[in-house]
Amino acid sequence: MTRVPSLRALAVAALAAAAGACAGAGRYPAIPAPETLPEGSPLLSETLHPGDAWLRHYLMAGDADAALALLEGRGGPRDELLRRLQQGVVLHQAGRWAESNAALEWAEREAEQRVTTSVSRLGGMLVLNDASARYVPPPAEMAMLPYYRMLNYLALGDADAAAVEARKAGAYFGALRDRGAGEPCVGEGLVQYLSGHAFARAGEANDALVSLRQAERAYQACEGAAPPPELGADLYRWAMRAGVGEVAQQAAERYRVPPAAADGDAGELVVLVEHGWVAHRAHADIHVPVFPHELDSLNSGSGGAVTSTVVGVVAHTAANLIEQAEWGDAWEERPEVQIADALDGAYIMKLAWPVYRLESLSAPEVRVVVDGEPYDAPLAGDLSAAVLRRWEAQRAGMLARLVARGVVKYLV
Repeated sequence: MTRVPSLRALAVAALAAAAGACAGAGRYPAIPAPETLPEGSPLLSETLHPGDAWLRHYLMAGDADAALALLEGRGGPRDELLRRLQQGVVLHQAGRWAESNAALEWAEREAEQRVTTSVSRLGGMLVLNDASARYVPPPAEMAMLPYYRMLNYLALGDADAAAVEARKAGAYFGALRDRGAGEPCVGEGLVQYLSGHAFARAGEANDALVSLRQAERAYQACEGAAPPPELGADLYRWAMRAGVGEVAQQAAERYRVPPAAADGDAGELVVLVEHGWVAHRAHADIHVPVFPHELDSLNSGSGGAVTSTVVGVVAHTAANLIEQAEWGDAWEERPEVQIADALDGAYIMKLAWPVYRLESLSAPEVRVVVDGEPYDAPLAGDLSAAVLRRWEAQRAGMLARLVARGVVKYLV
């Protein structure tokens, strides 16, 4: 019997692209005529920075040398951490596994240092623009570092090193939970699933079972993310090999796994298909009117009055954003309304509100045929969904900071 558990990872083609990287002011080639570009070409995007658009274009074309030249030149990100993250992914896509690991190792050390020191800088973020701070990778990107390094080591034939990366992944997710920052929707299910296969390749049955159970927990904790059906067969097989019959029986009942799934003579083919791009960050201008009575409070010099006014403006802005999201337009975003408010004495505060854009074709149906038997590949992970969930959780705090900065600029 040939059992084919296949993983399909949606939107993991460019790790650092999720950050909305800001590239330098280098020169880029002339964009080809739109009719000559393929459907969904990044060069047709109206929100991607030119550097990110060309990087994605080169990856789509399979031109790793051009992508690396872009990153190493003036067109690459100004932030060295972003540069190394993107280099690591490009080198992985090019099959240059050892070089990819070297870039990602540097990025991992630097990212851990920045995560540690970023908390102490939060006080200054009230008056600084977010874009002026050094880039700190969010959990969804940190989780992908051991993911790519596991794949690199497996491609190099070093199962023991891949198992080390799997342990690092497990430790990272455990640390998130220990400090109360556990976010199961940051790709943990996908990464832990791959960790289970890495441990299995190294012959470590107990660790493989632990990672697979953690993957199941993460999938279940993430709303709307059901575990891939093959996970049940993996749980059953490795629980049997680890001698944990009760866990094997529970997996068999939950996933309706046939006993043949534990056949030690069965071959195993794991297929990972990465498709699309992670949703990227762009900006949309929003205009917030601060009315005369609110200006009087801000100019009063009273700390309580200023705080109360900021809270009111934040609530007002949030209502406008909800209206815009629901109807595609907000009354106070209309130029004639802004002019009327200004004539009535209002101060029109212009803010750059971050938004995420998903400009990627839908993932195709993937089917693997082995010995004449077709196997459909289920979705194992959607990193864009992880990015968007985290953004939803952060919007309120980010809105408050944006308004507070606008108020500080007005007072200055």
